Amino acid sequence: METKITLGIFDDHPFFIKGLKDFLEQYDFITIIFAVNTRLDLENELNKKLPDILILDVLAPDVTGLELYLSTRKNHKALKIISYTSLRSEILIDSLLGIGVKGYV
Repeated sequence: METKITLGIFDDHPFFIKGLKDFLEQYDFITIIFAVNTRLDLENELNKKLPDILILDVLAPDVTGLELYLSTRKNHKALKIISYTSLRSEILIDSLLGIGVKGYV
């Protein structure tokens, strides 16, 4: 039996979420358990069930990825997070990796 990886997605752009979900759902070993676009929705979903990996947008209108990562890790220490953004900033990448983000795209 193949092990499935569960994913949660946070992004403030619904079209991006749809595209990412459509792309990832073609793989049998991935199950997306939630895809949300607000901080409150993310916190609610994480309190219901933790995914193996959270794919986290670095920029959102109500919170930065750094703030969101730190608050999420405070309550869910075992959660693995991969961050992504269209920004090109070595300082941002170093900051994310320095606080424990497992990957950056």
